[in-house]
Amino acid sequence: MDVTVLAEGDGEVPGFGPYQLRFLTPSPDQPIAITENSVPPHFPVPVRHRHVHMTDIFYVLKGTLTLHVNGGEHWLGPGGFALVAPGVARTFSSDGNVPARFLNIYQPS
Repeated sequence: MDVTVLAEGDGEVPGFGPYQLRFLTPSPDQPIAITENSVPPHFPVPVRHRHVHMTDIFYVLKGTLTLHVNGGEHWLGPGGFALVAPGVARTFSSDGNVPARFLNIYQPS
C-alpha cells in the first residue's frame, strides 16, 4: 500500500455510545494505528491499564484531556501532547465542560 487517504467521516467507526472513535489506519498490520476520539465531559474513564509493547501517544485537538499516569495527573489542552512508554500504567478522562477531542497514536498497532 502506497497511500491511505480518508475524507472527513471515512474510516471504521465502532459504536461506543457517546464516546466516538474513528480508526484512521485501515488495518492492524500497519506499523502504527491512529484513532480520532471524542470523549464527552465526565464520561467514565477506561480502566487503568498497561501496554507491554505499545507506546501510547495523545495529541489534543479540542477540550481538556486529563491523563492519569503512575498516580499523577497531566492536563492537556488543545495542542497538548503526551507519549506514554510501554509498561507505564495509564488511563484518561475528559474533565472539562466540552468534549475532549484528540488523536491517539499507537506504535506498534
